[in-house]
Amino acid sequence: MKRLFFVFALVLFTQVWSLASNPLSSSLPNIPAERGTATVNELANVVFTAVQANDFEQLPLYVPTDTELATLKKQASEDMLAVLEGLTSEAITSSLKESFETVIREGISKTLNLTELTLADVRTGTNSAKNKAMIPVTATLSTRTNQSFPLRFEALKINGRYFLFQRMAWQSAN
Repeated sequence: MKRLFFVFALVLFTQVWSLASNPLSSSLPNIPAERGTATVNELANVVFTAVQANDFEQLPLYVPTDTELATLKKQASEDMLAVLEGLTSEAITSSLKESFETVIREGISKTLNLTELTLADVRTGTNSAKNKAMIPVTATLSTRTNQSFPLRFEALKINGRYFLFQRMAWQSAN
């Protein structure tokens, strides 16, 4: 019986040692997760969720990296290059955070209960012919009493994916 236990322990030890020296994850292909979102609606939903939860921390995941900005600069018009000049991912995130905090403060000053808002509609505006990669987006948030609060933000389209840019603000309802 002791011998059987010893053999079992030895086999188990060799299996564990094998996995430790050659983990399963090393045999899997290293496939990077896609950044950004596939649609403007998905991006608007990310913004809505962040506003509703008053949680900026998820938004930097949707800001383009410096590499993605470099890709955009290669395809950009002169006007778009002027907009992007000197911008880094960190600078965009910082600017976006300031805008986000202003949106939250203004929402609270309007006595909005952010947790009770719903995403009612998402519309893209007309992008400038000179800055085709920059897309104005309006996400209409509504209250339980169907009061509408349009929230406007900027999106960038890079390699078919949508990313957050620098600004977001409440728009006056028409």
